[in-house]
Amino acid sequence: MWELYFVIYNKPDQEIDVVLKKFKKIEIVGSIKWKKIDTVKLTSVKTNLNVDTKTKFLFVKEKNNKQKIDDIKIYDPNDLKKICE
Repeated sequence: MWELYFVIYNKPDQEIDVVLKKFKKIEIVGSIKWKKIDTVKLTSVKTNLNVDTKTKFLFVKEKNNKQKIDDIKIYDPNDLKKICE
């Protein structure tokens, strides 16, 4: 069984911070913006994470429950704490 592994995804027109592949297929992509969700340009995040994969995420310093991006999950440190417990 193939495990996920980290790869460097370097394209000049896309800013992607996290890329995890399984065999040769990208499984997870993510962006990290260390600021409040209200100050993040969500349209640019959506454009940057426009990769053919099911799992996309945005990690921010602080989120609110009102902000949503189509198929991108939004996490903050509180969510990470819950996952790790």
